[in-house]
Amino acid sequence: MIYIDEEKICPTKAAEVYSWICDIENYKTWIPHCSDSGISKKINEHSHEAYITMDLGLWEKKLLTRNTYTAATTVKMELVKGPFRTFEGLWTLESLGENSTRVRLQIQAALQLGFLEPAAQLMISQYRGQLIALLQRRFFVERSN
Repeated sequence: MIYIDEEKICPTKAAEVYSWICDIENYKTWIPHCSDSGISKKINEHSHEAYITMDLGLWEKKLLTRNTYTAATTVKMELVKGPFRTFEGLWTLESLGENSTRVRLQIQAALQLGFLEPAAQLMISQYRGQLIALLQRRFFVERSN
């Protein structure tokens, strides 16, 4: 099983962090090894299916999730299709004032890759503790432009 549970304070409004998380089309610009990402199907006003493709040379896999949104507070991700037996994720945002937001990302997943599973787990574990930092880095790049 893969468990990711990370939390950081971002120096910006919750609505802005929420918009970055929901901007799936641009994940490929800030997540290492992400070769493609986007919305594949709108389900309703608060839910859609999204994909992210990770390319590590010999290992390229596409993850399709159903994402459910609660305005500026949560994004829940559930497995539709991909290299996992199970996959659940949750972004949680808590406003701490005008320009401060507590961001928490929780992911629980189990791969279904047979003999490649240990290598894939090692690769995924490298992201542990880094995803919110990458999101923050995107914020600082946008602010400096």
